Amino acid sequence: MHHHELDHAMLAKQLAGKMRDVTLVAFWASWCKPCTKELPQLDKLAAAEHDPRVAIVAVDLDHERADAERFLAANHLTLPVVFDPDAEIYQTVFLGSRDMVLPSTAIVWAGGVEIDDGYEVATDAEYIAKLQGKLAAHLGR
Repeated sequence: MHHHELDHAMLAKQLAGKMRDVTLVAFWASWCKPCTKELPQLDKLAAAEHDPRVAIVAVDLDHERADAERFLAANHLTLPVVFDPDAEIYQTVFLGSRDMVLPSTAIVWAGGVEIDDGYEVATDAEYIAKLQGKLAAHLGR
């Protein structure tokens, strides 16, 4: 199974709350070692999350799309991916207010943006439970 590719316009709609109530956006690159640990866990979260109000999207910041494609294929990842080599989406989410930190996860909802920088090593179950708790809090479930 292949990952699902989104374009910038579709992600912009999601971030504006026009498609989902809450969008988790994970910024990553294939050269970022912590990202390569986190992304498979996010893929499992995306597969486990069945609430139609939630979108989980990975934004790849590799300069060469082929690098990202190789990583995604080698790890059989299926979560939606947007390729953003110029970091336009990163700058939009963070309002151009900071230097790039990878990995970074942003949970975007009508009330704002919650930022989670870096990656703490955790089991798949621990990591997924942590993020599901954050999503649930923003959905009121």
